[in-house]
Amino acid sequence: MENNTQNVSTIWDILTALGTVGSCIIALFFDKFKNKFFPPKLELEIDNIYGELTEKNFPAVQIPSRYYHLKVTNKRRWVTAKNVQIILRSVEKKGVNGNWIEHWRGDIPFMWRHENIRPVSLNVGPSYTCDLCDITKNRGLTFHLKTIPNNFVCTEMHGEQHYKLLIEAISDEKTSKTYEYIIDWDGLWEDGEKEMSKHFSIKQR
Repeated sequence: MENNTQNVSTIWDILTALGTVGSCIIALFFDKFKNKFFPPKLELEIDNIYGELTEKNFPAVQIPSRYYHLKVTNKRRWVTAKNVQIILRSVEKKGVNGNWIEHWRGDIPFMWRHENIRPVSLNVGPSYTCDLCDITKNRGLTFHLKTIPNNFVCTEMHGEQHYKLLIEAISDEKTSKTYEYIIDWDGLWEDGEKEMSKHFSIKQR
């Protein structure tokens, strides 16, 4: 009787182990199938064309600043996009004759909104936003990149500015289409959002 009980227990342990291994294999196969045939679908959009008015801290003073954000959304939320970053691919500046001139090309990620509490890359089911740029009163336009290349001046740029940016959202599984953003600023500042929108604009193409 004791031997029969031990045999049943052994068989049960084997079946349990096989079931566990089988579940792992099925899960792995399903993930590969899902990522190949139904990968995440990343899309970018401007979060708020008026930006967000806040203040920047400088030594002994706080200065009004308006932040502008991009939002990345995974349209297939049931498939998690892993290690997502929003990448700047190229920058063009408008020349005196109105033509666009390439100013910089590379691949640098933008900073996530509230960067100090977020990792470098995110797993995106829900939407997240990144800091695209800000304009600070009397201090100019700044792009919020994780690193600043030597050949691209992108902080506290004063006066009239016109840029064309090519930006993508990337993940381990998929890269979004390339989005084009036109940034125009006449160099002026006003506190009100609608008043400021007469001086600064971002358009997505």
